[in-house]
Amino acid sequence: MDLPLAISPVSPSAPSKVEWITLDQAAKLSGMSEGHLRRKCGDTWLAQGLARTRNEPGKRAFWEVRTDADPAFMVRTAPAVIASVNDLQRVSDTARRKAQERARIVTEWTKFVQASAVLGRSADQATADFLASMPEEGRITRATLYNWRSTFNREGISGLIDGRAASNECPQSDDPFLAEILRLWLDQRQKKVMRCYDIALAKAQERGWKICSGRTAQRFIQDYATKNPGRTILAREGPSAFIDKVEPYITRDYSTLDSNCVWNADHHVFDVLVKVGEKVDAGTGEVTPIYRRPWLTAWQDVRSRKIVGWIIRLEDPNTDAILYALYNGCVSHGIPRVAYTDNGKDFDARALTGVTKRQRREIKKARSLWQKRHVRIYHDQQKLGGIYASLRIEHLHAWPYHGQSKPIERFFGTLEDRFGRLFETYCGASTDQKPEDLADAIDRGLGPTLDEFVEKFAAWLESDYHQRIHTGDSMDCTPDQAFAVNLQTRRTVPDDLLKVLVQPRVGPMKVGQNGIRHGCISYGAGELNHLLGQDVFIRTDPRDIGRVSVWTADDKPIATVSANRSLPFLADKQLLDAAIADKHRRTKALKGAAEARLRLHEDVSDTMLRIAQAKAQKPRLPAGTDDPPPTISPVRTDLEAALPFIRSQQERPLKKAVGAPEFDFAAAMEDFPLDPAIPARRAALPSLADIYEDE
Repeated sequence: MDLPLAISPVSPSAPSKVEWITLDQAAKLSGMSEGHLRRKCGDTWLAQGLARTRNEPGKRAFWEVRTDADPAFMVRTAPAVIASVNDLQRVSDTARRKAQERARIVTEWTKFVQASAVLGRSADQATADFLASMPEEGRITRATLYNWRSTFNREGISGLIDGRAASNECPQSDDPFLAEILRLWLDQRQKKVMRCYDIALAKAQERGWKICSGRTAQRFIQDYATKNPGRTILAREGPSAFIDKVEPYITRDYSTLDSNCVWNADHHVFDVLVKVGEKVDAGTGEVTPIYRRPWLTAWQDVRSRKIVGWIIRLEDPNTDAILYALYNGCVSHGIPRVAYTDNGKDFDARALTGVTKRQRREIKKARSLWQKRHVRIYHDQQKLGGIYASLRIEHLHAWPYHGQSKPIERFFGTLEDRFGRLFETYCGASTDQKPEDLADAIDRGLGPTLDEFVEKFAAWLESDYHQRIHTGDSMDCTPDQAFAVNLQTRRTVPDDLLKVLVQPRVGPMKVGQNGIRHGCISYGAGELNHLLGQDVFIRTDPRDIGRVSVWTADDKPIATVSANRSLPFLADKQLLDAAIADKHRRTKALKGAAEARLRLHEDVSDTMLRIAQAKAQKPRLPAGTDDPPPTISPVRTDLEAALPFIRSQQERPLKKAVGAPEFDFAAAMEDFPLDPAIPARRAALPSLADIYEDE
């Protein structure tokens, strides 16, 4: 039965004053242990006048400290320590029940002693009988019983709270000081609790908040993290950690799929160092190997979890690796219906989808009918270059920022656990997983070469992974068995056509004098001159950069051209003569084509001229049948008066001479009527005799 709480608490807003309190009271206020406070009294506070020893009759000497010795002591004054209701509300249910049980025992013992006194028994005899009547598992000593009664009479039921339970009590969350500590602690910078306590302490002094001890703040934070694990992880570790550790995941049914229905792909860097070359120390001549972590690009059949196509390279992953891994899978296992990939740029490239992300955004943003039609036409033209459209593969994107949505991620964990850890140069995914003897293995030159590593991976994949029974959803068999049993239809494409489709389509590019240029290499000098100035597309094979295939915009083949040969800068006469002869041969071929076109032009002109002459030589019609001649209407000009002179000059040819008699141009012109303005300008004209002479 719960005992009534008769003592009223002191108002928290009551002003604190400096008083002397016992270590027991100080421990309850601050959350510190009495042993810790006793040491501080002897080491520091006694010399500062903040602690003292007190002797009472019949009792041992005990310590008392001033409430201003520690800020935690000023939260409540000494009378507030016995505020039973407030104290019991702040402790846990277990501590409250223990305190009430102790109060019940003290109350019953007091009544038993009073009843025994009526019967003539002493207090000591009654106490002995009372202790003997208690159950064996809950029996206490006489000293404990007297101590409980003393504390209960002095402090009430709150004094009977177990100090150990009181130290584990949950602080109030509505305390502004604790709320500020919690706000500082719930941050992705993951500050320590005591650092948050120090920051909040400075703010509490400015605003006059009541403060608690650091130990109380730690208990409060620990209790909050225990009761709110999801909020704690989200606030301190971020959304990604919350998704991985707290957020429930969605399960999918794999039994509804067939083999080759859905393939998913991703890249993975091995946690193994392989030897890729050697370097020589210029000073000592010592040869040491060079190590790198290779990359795996793999396609996995979702239904059977089988790795259908893969490629291992030293270069960073890109679209080329995805294409060739897909080619390997299509050749050996058929063509899938759906490709399930993430949203990375290499998996969303135009070589795969036929359209870039920017073009896709333009399509989504189109609003008017004209814009939709315009963008759709452009999209369909570009789609011809995507392998998904060419092979009739539907492309689906995984949920962004959710790596677990791709089943192949689980394979990468199995890969490192069952294969990567077998090598001496296993380096781990992080510094925490790196073996300590890795440096020694590198110094000894251990580790496989890239070719050896690829060979061992292929052997492990076929003999271990594909032959082990998987216990995942709808499995309980090996990947090889699951793929064979669930394969209903195998879609195929001729191998030579598939090789062309997986080659990246680059363009458009304009044909120039030396053909086309891709990267740092020119192709097709002389072979593509009939396409000079036109735009073409090319398909390249990174494994064979010596030649490329040339295509039109609508994916029609034109030719396969080789790389142009470059002459060494200091070439000898033989190489130079051969290059010049080759150039002349190409030029002669071009000129021959041009001359043929010129002769064709001349033939056409001659034909047209002969036709015109034949028409001009037609016989005239008989007299009287012609059309009447046109009427002549001469046009009068200002030079008509000079016509006799012009004609005389035409009849008497002139030539330039030196020392000829002077021709009097002014006298010759006196016989002609002139405009009144002409004489004024005549004096400025040069004499013709200076230029011409009569023969």
